[in-house]
Amino acid sequence: MDQLLLNLSYGLGLQQTIGWFLPIFLGTVNVLSSLLAIFRYADKSAEYNRQNKDLKELEGHVLYDFIIVGGGTSGSIVANRLSQHYKVLLLDRGGEPHPLTAVPGLDLKLRSHLESAQAYLTEPQNESCLSLINKQSLWSQGTGLGGSSTINSMTYMRGHPYDYDIWAYWTKDKRWNYESVLAYFLKSENYCFKCDSGRGRNPTHPAFHGSEGELHLQKPDKTNLANIFIHAMEWAGIPRADLNAPFIRGVDLPTYTQHFGRRLSTRDVFLNPIRNRENLKIVKYARVYKVLFDGDRAYGVEYEQFGKVKHAGVTKEVILSAGTIDTPKILLLSGIGPEQHLKQLEIPVIYNSPQIGENLQDHVGTILPFIISQPDLHENIDLKAAQEFIDNGTGPLSFPSSHAAFSILPSSQAEFVVYPDIQITLSPPTVITPMTISTLSKIYNINENVLTQFYSAHLKQEKSTNAIFNLLVNYARPRSRGSIKLKSNNFRDDPIIDPNYFSVKQDLEILVEGLKIGYEIGESAPSFKKLKAQLNPTPWPKCSGILFKSDEYFKCLAKEFTLTSHHFVGTVRMGDEPISPLDSELRVRGVHGLRVVDASVMPFITSMDTMGAVIMIAERGSGFILEQWEENSNNTNYDKHQGQFGGVVEEEIINLVGDEGSGGGEGEAAKGNINHIVTHNYYHVVKKRNITDS
Repeated sequence: MDQLLLNLSYGLGLQQTIGWFLPIFLGTVNVLSSLLAIFRYADKSAEYNRQNKDLKELEGHVLYDFIIVGGGTSGSIVANRLSQHYKVLLLDRGGEPHPLTAVPGLDLKLRSHLESAQAYLTEPQNESCLSLINKQSLWSQGTGLGGSSTINSMTYMRGHPYDYDIWAYWTKDKRWNYESVLAYFLKSENYCFKCDSGRGRNPTHPAFHGSEGELHLQKPDKTNLANIFIHAMEWAGIPRADLNAPFIRGVDLPTYTQHFGRRLSTRDVFLNPIRNRENLKIVKYARVYKVLFDGDRAYGVEYEQFGKVKHAGVTKEVILSAGTIDTPKILLLSGIGPEQHLKQLEIPVIYNSPQIGENLQDHVGTILPFIISQPDLHENIDLKAAQEFIDNGTGPLSFPSSHAAFSILPSSQAEFVVYPDIQITLSPPTVITPMTISTLSKIYNINENVLTQFYSAHLKQEKSTNAIFNLLVNYARPRSRGSIKLKSNNFRDDPIIDPNYFSVKQDLEILVEGLKIGYEIGESAPSFKKLKAQLNPTPWPKCSGILFKSDEYFKCLAKEFTLTSHHFVGTVRMGDEPISPLDSELRVRGVHGLRVVDASVMPFITSMDTMGAVIMIAERGSGFILEQWEENSNNTNYDKHQGQFGGVVEEEIINLVGDEGSGGGEGEAAKGNINHIVTHNYYHVVKKRNITDS
């Protein structure tokens, strides 16, 4: 593995940054940790020297039109769009992603290292995570430019049209319904149609896929076990469908943010091409912890860089794109949040916003491991694989270590059958080794001994006779809500994160139903039977006293082996009601000149992976900002898709919503109205675009 990583680092050009001395220096130490540490040190040194050349800007003597806090998945896009017209300062607490982040197959390993991922431990849970160390879930997010798009599974899934129709209902703003936000999905997309439909694997609906944006999107060239999974889901009555177009339920290969086998982060796509843009200044290793106010107007930010406190000033807006964890933390430290909480921590209150840090949501589930008798489905990651990836962008390293295929279906408790709420995802086949267990232990905070017991049946088998694949089962639309609070008024302290998983009983019930469906398909579908697929016969250690494969067993497994999908959203939600922290244009209520554009704005989590939705939010948020500040200008080129998908559907949805309800509480009281509205809108979209269930 060490030699493989060195070959990859050289092939991707790392020696151009830090020289060829690595083989001598690294010797017998952990090569990946050393590669990451050396690269980060070199990047920090370069940034330190660069900043010292421009002390005037460091001391805040230059004003910017906009300051963007966070250059991650959303911030990179906002910086690109705004700096086309205005002077923009982008501040990020990290630096450049390591060249090895371009290798999709290393995603899990990179998530377990602090040089490439920020790790947070949640509060101990009572109804979940019971077998995790101290009952704490480990939440990882990418650090530096590109954020989590540098280490995630690259999966680009928009979710269901209802997700956005409900946002529109909640905010009383039709600009958030599916028909309206579709234009902002298309804006970024450069969908590889030939990679998709040209080989006959998955015909798409071109009206729902952009082809002129910067972000390359494509299906994997080699599917391996994925086609077997798709046949199994079809056997179970789940049709193949384009999951990036309107669908009722379906199964599909993933769409990756990838080109020539390499990962494409938002930093690669939206920042790198504009590094020399005169209007844009990027400052790295700058940890923003406070927005500065003159009365109720934001005029700048305070941050720490290389041990020094610094300030930056703004004439128009501060835009927080620091993510679901750090954005509410910065707001709280700045004096915007629940008044009682702020006063307890002796933070001067700028505005009492009781919902800051509330409404925390995540996709959570567990895995069903299946042993199969065809080890040739597993491809070894070795020096040959490294060379294949470097030369051609193909082979096992061109795939992330999870998400080989997706399916989404409704549970028996779904509000209505066309809005699915169970997601079953296939991970690529692998061979369980002590190294695999060590990696899983690090990224999920699980004791290695527990995992060794769970996979003991597989570990005892000869490697040449079997492999294993996992079905990851998630509840797509959780009702449970968590929170993020400050531990102290010291910005260096991590916040208190309480996901509150399974606090609503129905979440666990639907997850158990999903596990039963996954088990039935894994062992009964003809395509899996040919592989002699068998659910791992060893029960989870703490569930061994319960009847294996029973409802109670699956309930125990879900509560013990609870796994986050790292899809954290919702802590600074937008909404129509006054207590929502943001209005529908993502402006922070109670103050002026402050806006949020990242995953924290979602009032409800999308029903699939969240990266696609976050990219759309960045485009839609940039549009709001430009519309506000260029209202009287002649610039009409930004929203080139605006209005393309308007008309009957958009008008009917807003007419149906009217002034009904206040959108208060958690939406339960208005659920009937929401169901009626989104169902009505959905069928118009389907009819208009010739989308069918198949």
